[in-house]
Amino acid sequence: MDAETLLLENGLSLAYERCGTGPTLLLLHAGMADRRMWDAQVEAFAQQYQVIRYDLQGYGTSGLGGGLIRHYEDLYGLLKGLGIAHAFLLGCALGGAVCLDFALLYPEMVDGLILVAALPGGYPVTGTQLLEVDAREKQREQIAAIKAGNFALASEIEVDHWLVGQQRVRAQLDPVVWQRVYDMTLLTLQRRIASYGNERILEPPAYQRLSEIQTSTLLINGTLDDPMIGQAGDWLAAHLPNVQTVQMPETAHFPNIECPAAFNHHVLTFLSRWLPGPLPGTA
Repeated sequence: MDAETLLLENGLSLAYERCGTGPTLLLLHAGMADRRMWDAQVEAFAQQYQVIRYDLQGYGTSGLGGGLIRHYEDLYGLLKGLGIAHAFLLGCALGGAVCLDFALLYPEMVDGLILVAALPGGYPVTGTQLLEVDAREKQREQIAAIKAGNFALASEIEVDHWLVGQQRVRAQLDPVVWQRVYDMTLLTLQRRIASYGNERILEPPAYQRLSEIQTSTLLINGTLDDPMIGQAGDWLAAHLPNVQTVQMPETAHFPNIECPAAFNHHVLTFLSRWLPGPLPGTA
């Protein structure tokens, strides 16, 4: 699948890929990754859907504007530019927050939501990981590394926290998986240092407006993820009107990368209610 570039009306260029035919399924990546995080999903999903994945503004090979960043408006520009009236949205972490903001602004364009390790915009970041001494020390070490331009060390700290997760060590993780996420994180930190603080969420934030989202929603979380993500997942499950949840054991912030077969099955099962016939490979 070859990458293409779409120039939005505001002059911003977004790098995207698409394949398959059928209803549109749009994939939005996490804040420490880029569109490559969905490598293990595209082929499976493209059997029944037109799958589009793209790099958010300032990530991967997409451009970076000079002002404030509103990812939900970039998403609208992407869909409009591609002539797509509505789509299913699948977002991880930051991508999930963008999906929620977009669903509040443009509900008629959202067929369904799949949120992975997501924090709604405005969610109070007071999770366990910020209170533990070791985590605070690692956070300070990462900030110092970024200020010193040591993006390799900063990326290593980031990946160990979010990918390795709770109650295990790096040696327990597939080194190929660790390296994949590290490579994306390194590029992200190198590219985005100039844009920190420029990303904007909706006001009032999604955290306070979840009851407005009537769209059918699937929440997927890894059981080894940061406790703050689990707390946010509980909040989403309690306040979204039309929601179901899946807990993926022995995975952390990127269950789609660690256990792609199980992840793909959960997503396709959720989406199957809108399509006739059996899931691929089950007939």
